[in-house]
Formats: sequence, structure tokens, C-alpha cells
Amino acid sequence: MIGSIGFVNEQLTSDPQELWVPPNSRANIEQTYFTEQFGAFFRIDTAWIVPYETAQADHDIFQKPYLNLLYYLQKSIEDGFAESNDLEFSVHDLCYKPISGQDCIVESPMQYFKMNITYLNEPTTDPKVVAQCIPPPDQTERTCFDRIGSPVLTYAVFGGLSCEPGTSGACAACKIDASGLQLTFLLNNNAYSNGVAEEWERQVFIRNIKSFNHAITGYNDAMDNEMDGIPYNDDLIAQIKAVYAENPDMIQVKMDYLAERSI
Repeated sequence: MIGSIGFVNEQLTSDPQELWVPPNSRANIEQTYFTEQFGAFFRIDTAWIVPYETAQADHDIFQKPYLNLLYYLQKSIEDGFAESNDLEFSVHDLCYKPISGQDCIVESPMQYFKMNITYLNEPTTDPKVVAQCIPPPDQTERTCFDRIGSPVLTYAVFGGLSCEPGTSGACAACKIDASGLQLTFLLNNNAYSNGVAEEWERQVFIRNIKSFNHAITGYNDAMDNEMDGIPYNDDLIAQIKAVYAENPDMIQVKMDYLAERSI
């Protein structure tokens, strides 16, 4: 009985920052100051595709078949709607738009191809060459800029990055090998939109990631707890299965994610 007195003032939290960042740490103090002076930082929702089998952890997946998987996932997230208070919202209502008159900034390897799957799958398109960011002589538009005119940040869209042999010298242009493909959405972070953003993360972002995994290996695909009652995206599942059917030599991959609302 005496030992339980401390539970009177018990406070529970599921906020990752409160769990892992000490209140008196310099990082927390500086972020608190920044938030008070300039407003809250973004809600960051990020996911990454990596090989499923540990023995294949270094396998290069910066290749067309895996980029097709990423395309279908990213498009499903960008086109998806969440319902909140009898209204529908998409990422376009919630995201950070750094350039006036343009859409969301999305960090993804598919931005090298401006989310154009036709261009990606053309026989003459070599992803390794495109990501070298060397424009051909007849090119009239900027190289390695995304759909909204923002530069593609190599180290924000790849994991396990290395250069193919013979392309890593001081005067060489790296041909990228990568064992991870990363997709990141930046959402506005404010009291007005956070409730809706949480529903979008649940009904769209996490739903599609779990559907992606359900189509391949069943890794972390359970629709339970706060995901209970949300169905898989059958259209995305069919698209993922079709990519594997067309490319039988592909290895199995999985998706992990980190959302502001982690489930």
C-alpha cells in the first residue's frame, strides 16, 4: 500500500520526444526556444524500404523494379484522403509548401524522375545515370530538381548509400547503389491542423505502409490497436503484387516507418 502512493501523481506519455529526450538536455532547451520564438517544427512522417532478409541487407535496391514499388506507395499516400469531423483531407491540405504556388515538398528517390513512372520505365532511362545529376547537352530544364523546383537531397532519400566500383574517385560521378529508399512528408505542425494530421497519418500514411507490407511478407502489417477497423488498400496490394509478378528475380523488401503519431 505504501509503495503505491507514488502512483497518485503518475503521468503516462506516448510522445517519443518526451520518452527519449531529457527535459534539461541542450537539444530540448533549444527546440523549446525555437518553438516559442518561431513556431513549432514540422510533423515528420518518414518511411523506408529495405531488404527483408538480414542476409540481403546490403542488396542494392536503387533499381527500376523497387522504384516502381515506391512509386505506387507514394502515389497512394499522396492521393489518399482521411475523414475528420465529416470532412475529407489529403496530404495537400496539411503539408509544408516552401515555394509559393507549388505543392508539397516530398523527399523521395522518385523525385529524380518527377514522379513520372513512364519516364522511369523507358528503356533508355538508367536510374544510376539520372541520379548522377549530369545534364545531357540538349537538356533545357534543371537536373535533379523535383516536381516543385526543389533540389533532390541525395542523403535524405537513400540509406546504405555507396558508389558503384570505378565511380567514386575525386573526378568521377558516383553511380549510386543503395540498400534503402526513403520517403518523407513534412506536415505543418500547429494546434489548428494537428488533430486532422493525426487522422491522416492513421487513415492514409500508416494504412498504406501496412498494405505494402501485407502484399509482400506480412511484416508489421497488423491492423490492430488504433488501426482497428481500417481496411488494407487493395488497389495498392494488387499493384505491388503485379510488380513482383513482372520481375520474378526481385528480392523481398519491407517497410518501416516513423510517424509523429506512431502506432
